[in-house]
Amino acid sequence: MKKYTLLFGCYLSLLFACQDEKVQIQRAIDEVTRAMMEESFPSKENMEKVIDLYDEYISKYPDAEESFTYMELKAKYLSANNQNEQAIKAYSDLITKYPDDPRAAEALFMQAFIFENYLSDKTKAQEKYNEFLTKYPEHELADDASFSIENMNLSDEQLLQLLKQSNQDSL
Repeated sequence: MKKYTLLFGCYLSLLFACQDEKVQIQRAIDEVTRAMMEESFPSKENMEKVIDLYDEYISKYPDAEESFTYMELKAKYLSANNQNEQAIKAYSDLITKYPDDPRAAEALFMQAFIFENYLSDKTKAQEKYNEFLTKYPEHELADDASFSIENMNLSDEQLLQLLKQSNQDSL
């Protein structure tokens, strides 16, 4: 009986130690996030800190409910920090890990958006937009993806003219 009590005690200690570590990482994330909110624009240092904390949490607790959100935020912060290739990889990881989550569609759209607008890779952008439209033809971003494909090769000035004309036509 003592043997089982000792084993149960060890199990509980381990469980609480893991819970404590999980809570500590979440508190650290909350702390850095609060600091970022106090800045007029989140500093590169704080974004890097929170990305590292997200990575730590995701690697230790891959099946936790918060992991999807942390993966998504990681991708957004990477992009905001001009680390666009890493952002695309983070979105790819998210899509691979959570293919059936409705937010995976937005991750795929964001990959296309980054290719188009930040990396100026129109070919990859078009591939991703087409993949998005094939997988999610009824998604609320489907019109945006179609518009991007149709107008990807327009200059900023031509695009502005098109939008102005479209605006006038709708009045």
